[in-house]
Amino acid sequence: TRSNSFEDAHRWVEIMAEMGVHPDATTSLSIVEAIFKSGAFSQVRDWVLSMDKMNTPISVDIYALALDACAREGDINQMANWMKKMNGKGIKPTKCMYRSMLQAYSRAHMVEQAERVIKSMEEAEIKPNANAYAQLISCCCATGEVR
Repeated sequence: TRSNSFEDAHRWVEIMAEMGVHPDATTSLSIVEAIFKSGAFSQVRDWVLSMDKMNTPISVDIYALALDACAREGDINQMANWMKKMNGKGIKPTKCMYRSMLQAYSRAHMVEQAERVIKSMEEAEIKPNANAYAQLISCCCATGEVR
């Protein structure tokens, strides 16, 4: 692969937009998945931000990848921004999204936020599993907030 392949892809999408041709949901998801699988997590975030600026529809699957990419990069602020955008559009977080948020908050030793994720899961009637509680417990232990 060439070093500028992401830039090339972005350029082609911009050319399409200038011509009035917009990527459909399947095309957009394929692009974001390919970037995610390459491990270029910051570029996933950048790509989805550019999609948002171009008013390209962002599916729940793309939001899930964007949240996971932010979690892996430790970009808590952008992760929170994506959640606000989703909430504003009436998109409910999935179990995978909650997992990503828990992992990010656990790595950042943000106990209160991790606890809120567990509560949000329960309120959304998504039963936290043992791994979710393990993330929370790990976070508590790391900060010394074992109660």
